[in-house]
Amino acid sequence: MKYKLIDIYSNTEEDVEFGTCELCMYIGDLTTEHYVFQDESGKTITLEGGEWDWGSYSSYTYRNVNVIDFAEYISTLDIENLELEFPSIVSNYDYYKKED
Repeated sequence: MKYKLIDIYSNTEEDVEFGTCELCMYIGDLTTEHYVFQDESGKTITLEGGEWDWGSYSSYTYRNVNVIDFAEYISTLDIENLELEFPSIVSNYDYYKKED
């Protein structure tokens, strides 16, 4: 199925607890990016651009991504399950850009 990127927005949550133990735990602000896609039938899907792993938040994307190029890249792919494939799609974007 083909998807198109129709919006990106970010949320900032204050006083978020990071870390898993007393030595590495700290409080800070967390900004998460959310990507809104539309499939061929018009259904919209919103996906968060990162995930929690052992007390740390890892973003799938980088702050300097060209949104227009990224949207074009997404539109060229035939994706079975966008929710499952999104992390690897973002990781492969760097490789795609190097082929240009």
